[in-house]
Amino acid sequence: MSQQPSATQDTLHTLTHLHASHPDLRHSLFDDRGRFIHLTPADYDTVASFVTVRGRVSLAELAANSGKLLGVEEGEEGRYEVAM
Repeated sequence: MSQQPSATQDTLHTLTHLHASHPDLRHSLFDDRGRFIHLTPADYDTVASFVTVRGRVSLAELAANSGKLLGVEEGEEGRYEVAM
C-alpha cells in the first residue's frame, strides 16, 4: 500500500521545484500568516528609499509600514489586496 503524500510534502516539493527552475524566487518568503510574498528589485528600492528618507528606522517601524511600502493593504474582512 503506497502512502499518500501530505499537503506539507506536496508544498515543499512544489516550492523546491519552483526554486530550482526560477532563481528569482530566492527573493520570496512566507510571512507570519503563511502568505507567500515575492520581493522584486523595485520592492528593495522602495524600502531603501523609505529608510533613506526617514534616516534611522526601527524594525518595528519598518514592519508597521511594510504593507504600504510593498503595495499590500488589508481590505475588508481581513483579506489582503495587492496593488498592481
